[in-house]
Amino acid sequence: MAVKKHGLAGNSYKQNNIPALSQYFLANDEQCSIEEIVKQCLDLIEYLSHIPGTEEELWSLLRTIEQFYIRMVNRCSTTERNEMVAAVLDKFHSYISDPGTSVSPATSIVLVIVDESEVKTRIEQWFDQQQMSGSVTPSIRSALSCLLHWRLEWHRTPTLENWLMWYIRVLEEKCAFDILIEISLENISKLFLTLRNPLPRRQIQDDVILHVLVSLRESPEAFNRISGHVGEVLVHLAEDSGQWSRQLLQNLVDILYNMMNCAMKAFKGDTVMTFKEKYAEVVSV
Repeated sequence: MAVKKHGLAGNSYKQNNIPALSQYFLANDEQCSIEEIVKQCLDLIEYLSHIPGTEEELWSLLRTIEQFYIRMVNRCSTTERNEMVAAVLDKFHSYISDPGTSVSPATSIVLVIVDESEVKTRIEQWFDQQQMSGSVTPSIRSALSCLLHWRLEWHRTPTLENWLMWYIRVLEEKCAFDILIEISLENISKLFLTLRNPLPRRQIQDDVILHVLVSLRESPEAFNRISGHVGEVLVHLAEDSGQWSRQLLQNLVDILYNMMNCAMKAFKGDTVMTFKEKYAEVVSV
């Protein structure tokens, strides 16, 4: 069998020999049992979780791994596929929900095995498992923090933003607002600044940031953390003639206006002028 002949525990795996690994995945077309398929997929998660390298350096390998996962899924029956997906997501969540573990964002490539229509259900199932085990708060906090950090530094997994968006929405539906506010506040400044990045805009990427901003619209602390960056972000978007950038700019202005008004409510009388002076850059927008 392929695992026995070319298993990921071999020298190529241990030495991070990317060309050899790529060749392994391209050549591994032998028939495997579901047990062997699951083992390969779980070994891959372990490997990806600590793989070094930049997006550019890893892109070729990750594309090959993505194709490998898709090929394995397509081989399985419905029952086998469910077994495989459940095992992979359990392993995936065990890494991102561990506060003591630093996980490479390249690990997110494994999410390709989950059909888009199943994402919400899979996240809900995991959330319910955490509730039953009594570890919901630390696990959810660590997982959300990990996913948001990946959003800041990784752009090679198209499914990541959709997964993150559903993760946030499920937490909202489960009323886990304390966790959402805490972790969102920790990351809001860096998330906001990504709107000025000179990258091809993808609406789902920006929708995540807009959603987080809306959820924090009544938080004076959130407004304070992004206020110093408002000017440069809006100028950058205004210089982009793309249709989505124009729509994003309008949406962002509306959200910022609401955030500013909410933050201003704490100021009365003469102190309103103090507020306007402190946030003059935003007020003048």
